[in-house]
Amino acid sequence: QLNASAINGATYSWTGPNNFNQQNPTITNTALADSGVYTVIASIGGCTGPPATTRVVITPAPAAPTVSNNSPVCAGSTLQLNASNITGATYTWTGPDNFNQQNPGISNATVADSGTYTVVATIGNCSSNPVSTLAVVNPSPAPPVITASDTVICASDSSQLCITGTFSTYTWNNGANTPCIYAHTAGNYYASVTDVNGCGAQSNHLDIAVKPVPPVSISVNGDTLTCNIPGTYQWYFSNTAINGATSSVYVVPQAGIYTLLVTGSNGCATLSSGVTVNNVGIESITGNIPFEVYPSPVSDRLIIQLGSDVHTTWQIEIF
Repeated sequence: QLNASAINGATYSWTGPNNFNQQNPTITNTALADSGVYTVIASIGGCTGPPATTRVVITPAPAAPTVSNNSPVCAGSTLQLNASNITGATYTWTGPDNFNQQNPGISNATVADSGTYTVVATIGNCSSNPVSTLAVVNPSPAPPVITASDTVICASDSSQLCITGTFSTYTWNNGANTPCIYAHTAGNYYASVTDVNGCGAQSNHLDIAVKPVPPVSISVNGDTLTCNIPGTYQWYFSNTAINGATSSVYVVPQAGIYTLLVTGSNGCATLSSGVTVNNVGIESITGNIPFEVYPSPVSDRLIIQLGSDVHTTWQIEIF
């Protein structure tokens, strides 16, 4: 802005780096070439007054800084704004938040911190052109919830644990990385998830308890199977439940493989390993005995046939 005092009826002529024919000319968008000595002469009619001069100094504006930020970031993280270094400059940031420093950081950022940030570098009274950067803060997903088919299981069983909702990644505390897992052991289970933006959340913690199963062992004595473990019983032949065979002792009617399912007082059951029984029914009778016992093995009909030379009274006991 060039200024000359008012003289009634005068016209003005400016010379110098630029020429003007007005009292107070304005130079917009100044450049270094506009620096120099400006002279003005006032004229009334054909008469001119003495010249007056003023020196104009144009200082170069600082270069605009290069700006960046570390977004996109997740809510709760630090949003970092960066401006390149300009020697001797101060910085003014405006946007969703305002700062007076070169590289401000917004800790525990929220979605409200998203937006366009503009910075100006200033040296003395001169400022750079404003430059902007767009920052994005993505919301974190809501904490997922674990559902379980059972929270108390028997040692021979498992519980299916699943994460509600759909996520990009799953990381369970036991190392699994699928939406659902099977828990076989007692413990505390939880998982961390991330969404499509890479933002994470942690699920609730869920305790799984495991009840013991009875240790089943079967003793074999001929055609008699016995289990001394307390509980309720179901005997099986070739993996098929035997109707009515629900006591701790079972006399087998035929050769084959037998198993026993024992259910303890806590409701947990154990199926024994199979035992093979070959010696079934009446054992062969040897020696000089005047009678025959058959068939062998026997199922539901036993025949005892006395010899023709038997003339005494016999007492027969069948076990």
